[in-house]
Amino acid sequence: IFDNVSGMVNSTIVFPIGKTLETGGYYTKGDAGKAKYLIVTAQTADGYGDHTLINGSVAVLQVSDKLIAAQWGVNNSGADMTAPIQAMVDYGNVTGVRTITFGYGSFKTTGIFITEGGFEFIGRAGERPNTAQGAGTRLSYIGNAGALFLNGADDGLPWSDNLYDGP
Repeated sequence: IFDNVSGMVNSTIVFPIGKTLETGGYYTKGDAGKAKYLIVTAQTADGYGDHTLINGSVAVLQVSDKLIAAQWGVNNSGADMTAPIQAMVDYGNVTGVRTITFGYGSFKTTGIFITEGGFEFIGRAGERPNTAQGAGTRLSYIGNAGALFLNGADDGLPWSDNLYDGP
């Protein structure tokens, strides 16, 4: 088991095709990005869910019925999370896995997500943008087109060009 994705990617061990590897986190052990990866032959890797190892083989994230944002490198550090979220959406467009779960915090994005529809973004407490369950997760768009917030508690603000915060 590797502490994080970087340790796995930079390992000098040549793993056989078909082997499953585990990480204790994405950036650091215990950061909620713990995951399993299947080693496959060289192929295109997105660098978020799939990672090219130094020997050229690829570690492919093993996904079940939902996408866990932390396993794709999404965190609430204030850095732009558009690329890893789009990588999850791209994966979902291909595979049909269209539920994305986020941990606690605010997740900054600066781009528009291109989807084939049917995606569900779920926060830490199971909240969705059209219910008032739980609280604690926010996905915010920072850019010229306004902001999108997914927040479990409706604070009475109606839909506008800048905000969606529930019914």
